[in-house]
Amino acid sequence: MLEELELPKVPPLDTLVLDVAVEIKTTVSKSVMVPPEGQCEVTLMIQIDANRQQFASWLMRTHRSWLGGPAKPGQRDSKRSPFVDAVRLYALPVVPWTPLPPEPLRLLRPDEVAAVLPRKVSRTRGEGLASRLTALFGYLPEVVIPRKSILTVGAGLDDPLRRARETKERTWDAHQLIVLVGKWTYQKELAARLGLDISGAAWVAVTPERFTKYGESIPTLTELTELTERYGKVTDR
Repeated sequence: MLEELELPKVPPLDTLVLDVAVEIKTTVSKSVMVPPEGQCEVTLMIQIDANRQQFASWLMRTHRSWLGGPAKPGQRDSKRSPFVDAVRLYALPVVPWTPLPPEPLRLLRPDEVAAVLPRKVSRTRGEGLASRLTALFGYLPEVVIPRKSILTVGAGLDDPLRRARETKERTWDAHQLIVLVGKWTYQKELAARLGLDISGAAWVAVTPERFTKYGESIPTLTELTELTERYGKVTDR
């Protein structure tokens, strides 16, 4: 969430907005659960309606007197939800109900989801990420995959994007697909010539047939690496 909002992770809560500490809570049910450290603080509440594929958000100072749930002695670590009436009276709408952005991971079949998104991931042992991303690109060739989706696949790992760099060679060996990343000027421009928009540091795995269709030569991984290094990173994603 912080990645999408382009906000830094700043303790003691989740982030700072205009030098004010803000807790960010998301729910797919009726109400968010506010942890003890976020109670009586400013909370950005995000509600997701997965069935209708939409979301909305509100900003509210979550005073304990406006929170339901356990408030018994010895239960100070309990999360609590704001009362409906309190939300209606005191929460400030930030985003009205709005369609969720497209998520390519929703295109996966259940068995493919199981291969790409395992239930448990070791934070420090991310050798499985390259294999899972290789599988993802094989399932979704020529589908632009936003950076946030790559981060979702690598959730729980330290520096998942660095680990994901191993994917290119594996994807070619396994599927004969060429992975392009919009973080890099040459790769972004090459994708555009192939009719694909990978701005915002998105990723895409391209078939050799698409290169032929658009009259582009098929680069080797060595050539792609050299041209990528020559033109550097995109300065304005």
